Amino acid sequence: LSEANCVLFLQIAGALDFIAAMGLFVPLHRIRLISAAYTVGWGAATTAARLWANWVPGFELNTLEQWTHEAIYRFPHFLLPLLLFLVWYRAWQQRAIKTSERLQENERFY
Repeated sequence: LSEANCVLFLQIAGALDFIAAMGLFVPLHRIRLISAAYTVGWGAATTAARLWANWVPGFELNTLEQWTHEAIYRFPHFLLPLLLFLVWYRAWQQRAIKTSERLQENERFY
């Protein structure tokens, strides 16, 4: 990529990060889930990028020795949003189950 395209990419990624961070605090389940899923994906990508960007063919063990700790250090970037996603998804499912139990048999959509 050219320098201008890299700058544009980083600006878009930064804007999406702020939007996702704000979405985590919105009390709507779907927006929270989408924001958490985005942060899980982006956090995993940036964690894997530490090894990917510094990979030297022929020197795999040296690369792993020098950069694995950087990747491990960034595990919370996707593990914490993953935990939030799982907790919120379970709460969303339980709420949907409770709602469907309250409906009469003829009002259900399945």
